[in-house]
This record gives sequence, structure tokens and C-alpha cells, in this order.
Amino acid sequence: MLLFRRIAIIVALFATGACLDPSSGLRSDLPPDGIAAYFPVSVGNRWVYSTADGEGQQTFIDTITVTTVEGSIATLEHREHFSNQEIRGYTLTYRVAEDGITRVALNGVVSDTGLHLIRAPISAGTEWRTRLQILRIATVDTTVNTMTGIFTDVIVVQTQTCMGCTVPGSIWRSYYAKGIGLVKHERYSYDALDYPPFRTQSLISYGR
Repeated sequence: MLLFRRIAIIVALFATGACLDPSSGLRSDLPPDGIAAYFPVSVGNRWVYSTADGEGQQTFIDTITVTTVEGSIATLEHREHFSNQEIRGYTLTYRVAEDGITRVALNGVVSDTGLHLIRAPISAGTEWRTRLQILRIATVDTTVNTMTGIFTDVIVVQTQTCMGCTVPGSIWRSYYAKGIGLVKHERYSYDALDYPPFRTQSLISYGR
């Protein structure tokens, strides 16, 4: 359950503590427009994120690196660290297509039903569902402040988990900047047993 929650926080999909040089930029093996612009994948692209609880206490650092890109399929390696010690590692595989970004495998095991992180069209109100989730593009052309700096041309995808999609379990907001990818993630849990209820993940460096 803990692994699922951490993966869900990342969506996404964000180190040894060494910052990358943002000026090195990110590249994409896929057309840099449309949905692919919000999920740039090229071998070597790397994002580093810091996750903190509601009181601002850092819980772990997550480094995500693109390891392979074959056609529309990209595999990203996650390495979670706390106090410079690795605590968990796993891989997520995605399909990047014109109609959406879809998670298709965890640690090489293909999912029966893919999870769409983003779906077309890129416009406020676009909505899709899974058995236990309701997802929608809440806003577009948003500006967001992160530990890396201020990003513009951001879309916000809101995810509500639910039991039968009637009683909320948690709400996640994922912020994707054009040309950069996921820059911030927020989660609030309504589960009294899930402490702390609020967590935020912020991009602290990116590049190659």
C-alpha cells in the first residue's frame, strides 16, 4: 500500500542530493508539441523532486531518469532516497500518444488497464475515469511556483480517488509544465489513518 501511494504521488510520475544544471535542458524523442510537450522523454532526461509533509518536513528525495525510449514507449527509473540512503527503487513504463500519456507497466509487469496521466484534448474540463478514480484537466495556462522557480504554461490534472466514486478517498493535483513535465504534485487524504493528510512534491532540479 505504501508503494502504491508513493507511486501515485509521483504520477507520475520527481538523487543523491546533487543538483542538475537546468541550463542543460531536456530533450524529447517524440514530437515536442501536443501532449508529448508536457511529458518530454529522451534517454538521459532526469528530474529530481523533494517530497514534504504538511508541516514542510522533507520525507524523501525522488530521482526519475528516462532509461529507454522505443517508439512511443518510454521507461522511467525511480530512485527514492532519505538522508542520502536509497530506500526504494522501481521502474514505470509509459505510452506517449496523441490521445494521452498512459502508464502501461510497473517493474516490467504490464497493467491490465492502463492509467492515463493526461488525456486529450488539452483543455479545462476534459475528464476520464478508472474504476476507483475520476480525473480531469482542472486548468490550463496556469502559473505555479516550485522549489526550482516559477513555471508558466502549466496544466493541472486533478485526480479524485473514491470508493465507488461516491465517497472521496484523496485528491491529487499534478502540475505539468510545457517542455519540462511534472513540476509539482499535491495530495490531500480524507483517510483518518493516512498521516500526514497533506503532502506536496516539488521539482528541485531537471536536465540531462
